[in-house]
Amino acid sequence: MKNKVSAGMIAGCVTFVCALLGFILYLININASGYFQGGSVPQAQLFVILSMVTIAIAICLYFVKVKGIAGKIADIAGDILSVVSPVLLSASLMTLVGSRVEGFAFIYFSNADVLTEVQTPANLSSAHVAIANIVVMAIAIVAGIVWAFLGKKKNEEISIEIDKA
Repeated sequence: MKNKVSAGMIAGCVTFVCALLGFILYLININASGYFQGGSVPQAQLFVILSMVTIAIAICLYFVKVKGIAGKIADIAGDILSVVSPVLLSASLMTLVGSRVEGFAFIYFSNADVLTEVQTPANLSSAHVAIANIVVMAIAIVAGIVWAFLGKKKNEEISIEIDKA
């Protein structure tokens, strides 16, 4: 039996993986020693978790084969969720960046008098993980936008065949 996965679903899976990786980097950032240790941002956590839930539901709706009105409703719900997830990821990223900008300014652009005290290895590591978190979340947003615009239905031109044994 062959199952075809569209490019849109691949973009959806990339979005989920990047969102999950961004969340893991966020947890590392607030738990590791350094400037952002204990710098939890509950709104960013909430938005990224809601985003991952919407992505997972939309992907599951794609694989559920329902006919009739329920199938059309499932298709519409999947389309709505694939649009909502990048919005939630964007809200998470904006909240996270807003909470980290002052710390970046303090770590990277302090006066020369206190620069050696501020730019400790722990603080620089914390800032680098925060930057990696922001970059991964931005990639997740772009992948989510691509996912929202690509079709999730199986098209012959952009499908990848997966053999199930």
